[in-house]
Amino acid sequence: MPRHLLSAAAVEALSTPGRHADGGGLYLHVRTGGSKNWIVYAAFTPAINAIVRSRPVATLMDAYLDRCGRFAPLANVVVYALTVTAIMAFHDHLVKPFAVGTPFAWIARATCYFLPTFVFGVVAFANRRFLETLSTINWPGIALFLAAYILVQQVGDGLPRPLERCLYWIARAGLMLFVITALIGFARRFLDKPSPVLTLAVDSAYGFYLFHMTFIYLVAFAARQVTDNLALIFLAVVVFGLPLTLAFHVNVVDRVNLLRFLFTGRRTSKRVAAPARAA
Repeated sequence: MPRHLLSAAAVEALSTPGRHADGGGLYLHVRTGGSKNWIVYAAFTPAINAIVRSRPVATLMDAYLDRCGRFAPLANVVVYALTVTAIMAFHDHLVKPFAVGTPFAWIARATCYFLPTFVFGVVAFANRRFLETLSTINWPGIALFLAAYILVQQVGDGLPRPLERCLYWIARAGLMLFVITALIGFARRFLDKPSPVLTLAVDSAYGFYLFHMTFIYLVAFAARQVTDNLALIFLAVVVFGLPLTLAFHVNVVDRVNLLRFLFTGRRTSKRVAAPARAA
């Protein structure tokens, strides 16, 4: 793949909002307000991106968004909740009986549960209109699905098992998507600006997801040798778990070429700041 397609002068002159390829998975992201930053796509992204941006998928998404109109955020929650419910029913009846008691059991459950989230994220990554519908803060929706989730917890034991599972997953998945979209909306409203802290957060996200449980366990184990107080152990995990995970990323992952490429998609540890917008 060609590299260094954008010269310094081209980067300085670009003002069209969107992503502009520099080659090798490196893109210059120009925001509507004119600010710029560099982003790197992982090695698998171009193939998935090509599928999501294909004409059939784009046509389907346009038809979906046009039909839903201003109710698209609510429609997203309904589609997501029903999809999660159907996939978890598939897991409980066809996958779980074969996986129970094996190391594969948790992996299968987590994969089934997070698969719709991954698909939504990939589509939103490639479809700007769909991303906009996932950037809303809907307090009534959060309150409604939170109440439904609590209600199912309270009365679920008295319901037939299939109905209880269906209501449980609909309420839980709907609540989670409303919370996720609220977080995205909050981030786009208040955090959409250059920041070293945010750069580190984005850069370390994948590695943090993979390694944080290891450091949580290590901190909890160490704290357990000192005290039996659960509150103090939890406080130690909160205070030390995050810094240790980030320190591992900065001092190990980002300094080892193979680890850096695997967990960030970058071949170099040097972060190149995009030039400021021309006056």
